Formats: sequence, C-alpha cells, structure tokens
Amino acid sequence: ATMKFLVGALSFMFLFMLLPAINLINITVSRILERSSEIGVRKAFGASSLTLIGQFVVENVILTLVGGLLGLVGSWLVLRGIS
Repeated sequence: ATMKFLVGALSFMFLFMLLPAINLINITVSRILERSSEIGVRKAFGASSLTLIGQFVVENVILTLVGGLLGLVGSWLVLRGIS
C-alpha cells in the first residue's frame, strides 16, 4: 500500500512538473518562429549558433525567474490575506 502511494505521488509530481516544461517549450518555439527574420539577419552578420542559443537560454532563465518571483509574491499576498 505504501509503495503504491509512493509511485502514485511520484507520478503525479512528474506530470505536475511536465506540464509547465511543455508550456515553456511551446512558448520558446513560438518566439523563435516569430523572430526567424531577426535570427537570419544575425546569422548573416556572423552570429554563431551558440550565441543565438545562449540568447534564448538567458531569455528563458529571466522569464522563469520573473515568473517564479511573481508566483512567490502572489502566494505571499494570498496567504497574508487569508490569515
């Protein structure tokens, strides 16, 4: 019984973390497609693929940190309002 609960809880946690990851991938792909002309111009002027990938990774990290910060502030406000 304990093992079934553990497997169920881990499965739920995995699915709970998988959904935001898929959403972030979709957002990133759509941003890349929207900015394909910018990427083409930067490549034409000599930007390496590593530089472009680094730019998108940094943008995603910043978006993630801002989203996490907003989530923390929002949850703090809600918890403070409840108590």
